[in-house]
Amino acid sequence: KYKMMVLALLRAAKEESVTLKKTKLSLLLYLADMRNYYETKESMSGMTYRKQSYGPVCDAFHRLVDEMERDGTLTITQILRDDYHMYEIKESRGSARTKLLHLTTKEQKRLHELCQAWGGTPTAELQQFITSGRPISETESGSDIDYKLISTEEPHLVS
Repeated sequence: KYKMMVLALLRAAKEESVTLKKTKLSLLLYLADMRNYYETKESMSGMTYRKQSYGPVCDAFHRLVDEMERDGTLTITQILRDDYHMYEIKESRGSARTKLLHLTTKEQKRLHELCQAWGGTPTAELQQFITSGRPISETESGSDIDYKLISTEEPHLVS
């Protein structure tokens, strides 16, 4: 299901004419899971996120994205800057026919809305929004983030 969430966000980004980098994609996946938990008391993916210095990340994120690149589902392009580098992620042409079987229409709509709301936002601003929330601020670095912490947030701080 997590892979389907990746594809749904990349498709939404393409529709919105937004390019997603690896870090932003990871943050949007976290936000989607937390938002879904806030509304339904269940994470969308069922994955666990860990607090890292650069924000929350699912332990399987990098492995799954690399796997999806190897099997031709994704294309990842390294963008070099003076002082850092980024990885731009897009769905491959052949993968675009893949049906998102494990996502309900409602979940797909939520992911699209999330991309509309945050896709064009600078990654640093999205990181700031997420890391200022209770689930991150109340979790020790390197520890798993408890989904239940999102339940104590005000609705405007969820997404």
